Amino acid sequence: MRLRRIQLGLSQGALASKIGVSFQAVQKYESGGRSHLCQAPL
Repeated sequence: MRLRRIQLGLSQGALASKIGVSFQAVQKYESGGRSHLCQAPL
């Protein structure tokens, strides 16, 4: 997810806003934490 986010030029906060989760959820997901993010196409 991190690579695709960077390819799209999105910050973690911007991605979080687009998919409707918190910045912390994106951060946790990218660091390998067990966060349940929606399956939204990027």
